[in-house]
Amino acid sequence: MCIYDQTSNDDLILDAIVRSSRVLLAMAIRSLSAVDIDLTLVQYRSLVFIAQHSKCTVSELADNLGVSHPTVTRLCDRLIEKGLIERDQSSNDRRRVELVLRPKALEALSKVTEHRRSDIREILKQIPRTQWSEIANALDLISEAAGEQSEEMWHQLG
Repeated sequence: MCIYDQTSNDDLILDAIVRSSRVLLAMAIRSLSAVDIDLTLVQYRSLVFIAQHSKCTVSELADNLGVSHPTVTRLCDRLIEKGLIERDQSSNDRRRVELVLRPKALEALSKVTEHRRSDIREILKQIPRTQWSEIANALDLISEAAGEQSEEMWHQLG
């Protein structure tokens, strides 16, 4: 029986999601240790955005992260120094500079994702398997509403 039904208090549902998000955030931070690169959560999120929006610009990345253009320019400089991205002049518009992932970034994204999948697998072992599809459906609805791309996209990156 689900304790969060349509008659439940909205705050109880929001509290449950916020509580779960703390767990997922902790896993996300821990999963960065799966790579031999000193990678912050913001840098990782930037790599994810670039992977999802191939050939994005610094401005597009800044908008997504909600930070200023100069801040993202410095962030990109650090990612370039680490060999994770490169700036590439657009073949269609010479004024447009696009951000492109390097193979090292794709490898890092793959390792972090696999580490996270392993952590999630361990948590799921503590939940009856009969409830897994309910969890997956709820999380898919949240992900889709937030505009997150499907896991299929990640499997195509590798």
